[in-house]
Amino acid sequence: MAGIAQQQWFSPAELAAMALPGMPATKQGIHERVQSEGWINPDLEGQTWRTRNGRGGGYEFTMYSLPLPAQAALVMRMQAADPAAQKPDEDRTRREREDLWWRFDAMPENRKEEARRAYQILDAVETLIQHGVRKNYAIIQIAALRGVGTTTIYNWYRDVRGLNRCDWLAALAPHYATAKSRAECPREAWEILKADYLRLSGPTFNDCYRRLQGQAKKEGWKLPSAKTLKRRMDALGPALLTLCREGNDALRRMFPAQERDRSIFHAMEAVNVDGHVFDVFVDYPGIQKPVRPVLVAFQDLFTGMILSWRLDISENKEMVRLAFGDMVERYGIPQKCYLDNGRAFASKWLTGGVENRYRFKLKDDEPQGIMP
Repeated sequence: MAGIAQQQWFSPAELAAMALPGMPATKQGIHERVQSEGWINPDLEGQTWRTRNGRGGGYEFTMYSLPLPAQAALVMRMQAADPAAQKPDEDRTRREREDLWWRFDAMPENRKEEARRAYQILDAVETLIQHGVRKNYAIIQIAALRGVGTTTIYNWYRDVRGLNRCDWLAALAPHYATAKSRAECPREAWEILKADYLRLSGPTFNDCYRRLQGQAKKEGWKLPSAKTLKRRMDALGPALLTLCREGNDALRRMFPAQERDRSIFHAMEAVNVDGHVFDVFVDYPGIQKPVRPVLVAFQDLFTGMILSWRLDISENKEMVRLAFGDMVERYGIPQKCYLDNGRAFASKWLTGGVENRYRFKLKDDEPQGIMP
């Protein structure tokens, strides 16, 4: 087995002798598997198989020709047969520890204090775990007592994964980088770029930046990179970008439609009324030619129930008044009534005296309607 660690090509006889999972244990069985599964693919010669140079000729195969269970077993045997793979790289481990603590020692005191606080919290969690408390329960309790989020504690555990506990303090030190200075852009150039990019024709950013470069050469401006300015443009927000480049309709589609909530009402607190012209022609008494009848109906806003309705050949104030009277006679007087803006509903017989009737002028001598 000592030679398996260095050997990358295997003959059928060697594969049979290994008795790998899912593989035949005889040389003849390996040959049958080679033929049935097409291991000898001309396109893969030199990659997964090759002609054997030793006595007897034949073919050799790499582990990648084998099924996945056999590959896994072969890798485990190769690692077990290689003494160098079983002992850790002590020099590399020592260098990593030295680099970790060197970085910690070079940090300012405020970052070191953050690391000490994180270490104290993890130490408290570990103490609870040693006393039999489950890890997730211990994290929840300590997070509540110390005023930190459970996600933060889990992130700290991620930072110290695989390290000895004596190195946790150095690993918990914040390792975020200092923010880079912001590249300056002349204000005139930025305004030109916004005016060019934020228009309904929707030009590409690269075209706008190319045109700005031409203007910058004339003015002697020094511009940031295209990626930097594109990030600043995107920071204006998707709503503003969509409005300027695609219009009001596109902006409206970005937001969900409003949903009516009728739970604020109770029965007969508020009603609405509207008319509807039917899409059929009927013979109407007293009318010589067929007409399309019109329906006016009052509806309770809380329950959605149709309270009253009337039919006529056109929408007029009389049918609205009659439908309103039917509703009051059967169910009572509502507190609020939402009307259409048609002339039949804005009639003075219905809304006389209402200031915001939207149709007709309010006069001092007009009759009082039934709605106020």
